[in-house]
Amino acid sequence: KERTARLDGALTALVLEHGRVCAGGSCSNCCSRVLLPHLVTGFECDEMIRRANFFLPLLSESDVAVAARQDTYYNAGGDMRLHLLYMRLVERQRRLLARQYDLPLHTVSLRSSFVSRIQGGKNPVPYSHLHVDECSTASFHYSSILYLTDSKMSDGGSLVFSDTCIGGERVLTRFPPKRGQVLMLSSGWENAHFVEPLSQDAPVRYAVPSFFSTVPPIEEYGSLAYKQSEADKGVISEMAAKAHAFYELAVAPKSVDDFFNYKQRWGQFFPF
Repeated sequence: KERTARLDGALTALVLEHGRVCAGGSCSNCCSRVLLPHLVTGFECDEMIRRANFFLPLLSESDVAVAARQDTYYNAGGDMRLHLLYMRLVERQRRLLARQYDLPLHTVSLRSSFVSRIQGGKNPVPYSHLHVDECSTASFHYSSILYLTDSKMSDGGSLVFSDTCIGGERVLTRFPPKRGQVLMLSSGWENAHFVEPLSQDAPVRYAVPSFFSTVPPIEEYGSLAYKQSEADKGVISEMAAKAHAFYELAVAPKSVDDFFNYKQRWGQFFPF
């Protein structure tokens, strides 16, 4: 139940207890890692890559191992098709995650998501350390990685789980990226993991990591617009006001804070 961020040896040396930390949230007792093949179509993968590449540095001009852009970046960049596709794919995963972990759908919200591009032959330092998502950020209760491209086992780029077995030895379990596949996991110490570097000749790997939380919305970001005076006075129906709020906060937000406000309350907009 340690909450201090730790990596590699410092992480494996921790003495663990039963149960989830789930800081500030309402996680279930279910813990697992689940592989969901073909959750996303090839067309959706190609469209994500094609449109996201417009916002990422050119491969010929980039010397970094990992190039990434947050979900809010695409809306700010004005690509509405990419923004809506992104939201649809995240919602697909959110619903399956709630079902897998026996969570009321309205309690599950998005905390962070981004498109990640890893180049072959470069060590992705942020990912290559053994780590636990909930240890890195306390509100990351569940994680989901959508793979947009394939990688062979020999290419590297696999997500590797490191488990303790009897005798204290670490057992490594590798999941190579498969196009359209989603790897979903509870984000606690039961799922310590790292990403293997890609080999020199490996194709570029694209993925969309998303991190979900059961922490209630942060109050300082204000209440939902549909709870404001017009709906209270009966000028418009609550359903119409809710649709108006969804458009202003999620579809066409005027600021990063607007979309963050929506992400905090994602489950309130789609509770069923």
